[in-house]
Formats: sequence, structure tokens, C-alpha cells
Amino acid sequence: MAEPQSNQVYRPESKSKGRFYDPPEEIKLGNGLSRIEEGNRWVFVGTREAVVSAGIVPMHLLPGQPGQPKNSVSLRPRGVCFDGSVHFAPGYIRIFQKGDGRLRVVLNMSAEEVNLRERERQKREADAAAASSALLAELPASIVSYCESAIKISGGRWAVEQWFNSPEWLAQSEVAPKTRRQVLDALKVFELVEIERRLSKSPMKEAKSVISAAKQSSVRN
Repeated sequence: MAEPQSNQVYRPESKSKGRFYDPPEEIKLGNGLSRIEEGNRWVFVGTREAVVSAGIVPMHLLPGQPGQPKNSVSLRPRGVCFDGSVHFAPGYIRIFQKGDGRLRVVLNMSAEEVNLRERERQKREADAAAASSALLAELPASIVSYCESAIKISGGRWAVEQWFNSPEWLAQSEVAPKTRRQVLDALKVFELVEIERRLSKSPMKEAKSVISAAKQSSVRN
């Protein structure tokens, strides 16, 4: 079953009820434990001993321990208030027993971490918008206006590039070589603007993929 996702920011307005635990203040990764980031959650996979040693949750709360369900355990963070589904509450944790004997632990990030990431995201987007405006400001206004209209009408920058690389279309539309070169150069700037905006919205792992794709595109061109 798919696990819920949320970009909701912590707001201390209501209290949750149910089984509680004390969220970890610090997690120390060691041998036998891996960690990846999924939205506003950390996902750990490792042995029981590694999970306990990292300080994520004590042994007696793990699945299969006396008084605990056999296959999975869900715990609500003690002392955390949240206005919404408890599944999105900072510190909410789910622990699943894997078939190979290891555990999969899904831990919602703390309120401080979530709010910090939201501020960083907003700053990245603002910086990207400023950088994009500076790039486009270097082009003639008429070319920018033409490219914006052409991209909107054609459905994408790649379609406009196809037009201006088609001898038949160029001849039919009577496009001068200088104009063609100006538009193609401008489209490269629009590509940089797209990359800036995509990077500002992407986590680091996805951002690296965007950069790699841009490099490959540059080599091909």
C-alpha cells in the first residue's frame, strides 16, 4: 500500500491520541543501516541492532517484541501537536518487518527540519527567478517576446528548435539566417532558464539528474 506524502508545514494547534514514543533527538548512522530521503521523511533499512544503536527507537518497541505487533508498528511522537492526519505529524514513525529479517523504518522529519527545508525551497525558487530574469534581460526584448509566444503556441522549446532547424520550414517562412541564429541562441538561454527553475524545485538527488541530463544535451549539440 502506498505511503502518504505531504508537504504540510508543522502548526502546533491540536493534539493527537494513541501509542506514543519519544522521537530521537539525534540519529547516528552506523554499519548495517542505510538512509534515504523521501519528501519530508527519512527511510532507514537495517538490522534491529543497527536501528537501536542509531538511537531511532528502543528495542522493546520493534515489531515482534513482547506486546508489539508481529509485522509492523506505528508510533506517535510524544509531546508533538499537529493539526491534521497523524501520519503527517513530525516524528511519526512506522516500522516494518522485511522478509529478509531487516527492518524498514519510515520516520517523518521534525517540525524544525520541515520548516527549514521549506524556507530553503522558497529561497531557491526566488534565486532561480532572479537568475532567470537576468539571463533573459541579456536578450533583445523582441526575440524574448517571439520565443515566449512560439514556445506557448508550439507546446515546447524543442518544437521551436525543430522549426528553426527545418530547411523546408525556414524556406517557406522566409526566415533570414541572422534571425534563425538569434532565435536558436535565445532558445539556449530559455533552456538555461528551464534548468534553473527545475533545480530550484528539486531535491539534491533529482537536481543531480537534471544537471547530468543538461550536460549530455550540451555534448549532443
